[in-house]
Amino acid sequence: MLALVVLALLLLQLGEGRKSAGRTVGVVLDERAEGLYVEEVEAEQPAEYSGVRPGDRIVSVNGLSTPDSQAYDDAARHFRRQEPQRFLVDRRGTTLELRVVPGVGFDWSTWVVTAIASALHLALGLLLLLQPVQDERSRLAWILCLAIAVELVLPVQLVGMATVVLAAECLFWLLTGLQFSVELHLASVLPGARGWFRRSPLPRVLYYGVGLGLGVYMAASWIPALEEVPFFAWPWTDAGALFLSVWVMVWVTGVVLLLGQAAF
Repeated sequence: MLALVVLALLLLQLGEGRKSAGRTVGVVLDERAEGLYVEEVEAEQPAEYSGVRPGDRIVSVNGLSTPDSQAYDDAARHFRRQEPQRFLVDRRGTTLELRVVPGVGFDWSTWVVTAIASALHLALGLLLLLQPVQDERSRLAWILCLAIAVELVLPVQLVGMATVVLAAECLFWLLTGLQFSVELHLASVLPGARGWFRRSPLPRVLYYGVGLGLGVYMAASWIPALEEVPFFAWPWTDAGALFLSVWVMVWVTGVVLLLGQAAF
C-alpha cells in the first residue's frame, strides 16, 4: 500500500510538476501588509525577460487583484505555457503593465534523482519490514526509511495548486517531526539499548514529545486561517528561522553523541 502511495506521489510530481513548469514565471514573492511584492527575480526566467524587477508590487494579474499570495496562486492556476499574461505592477509609485510569458523547462534530473532516492529508501524499509525476526531496532529503522521515502516525493513546489502544496507542506513537517523522534530513539538503542534508556521512560517521552510536538506546530503554522496568530506566524520570522536552524543542529548533534557513546 505504501509503495502505491509513493508511486502516486511520484506521478503527481511528474504530471503536475510539468504543468507547474508551464505556469512558472520565475519570481519569489513577499507578502506584506501593503500588498504582494516581488522579492527576487530569477535570472533568465520569463519574469526577467518581461521587465519585472525586485521591489515591484504586483497589483493585478489579468485584471484580477492580487493583494496576497493566495490571490496570485488563484490567478496562476490559469496560466498556460507561452500564453502572455498581463501583470499590472507598481514600481515606486509608477504603474506599469507588463506582458509576462510563463513557461520554463521541467527539471527532469531532479525528478529522476528524487525518484531513485525514494525508491531506494522504500525498498530498504520494505526489506526491514519483511525480516523474519523483528526487534525494536529493525522496526524503528523501517519506519524511518518509509518516512523518508514519502517525504522525498511530496509535491511542495507547484505553481497554481495551493491546496495540494499546503497539504504536502503540513505532511512534510509531520514526517520531519517523526524522523527527529525515531532517529534519536534508534541512536539510543544501537547497537543495544543504553542502561539509562532502559531504566526510564523519560527519554522516549522527550524524543517523541519534542519531535511530534514541533512537527504538529510547524504543520499548523502553514494553515492560512492561523497565519495572523502571532504564535503560529513566529516560525517565519528571523527568530523563528534561527530557532529551526538550532533545532536541526541539536537533532544532528544528539544523534552523533548517542552513536559516539556506543562506539566508545
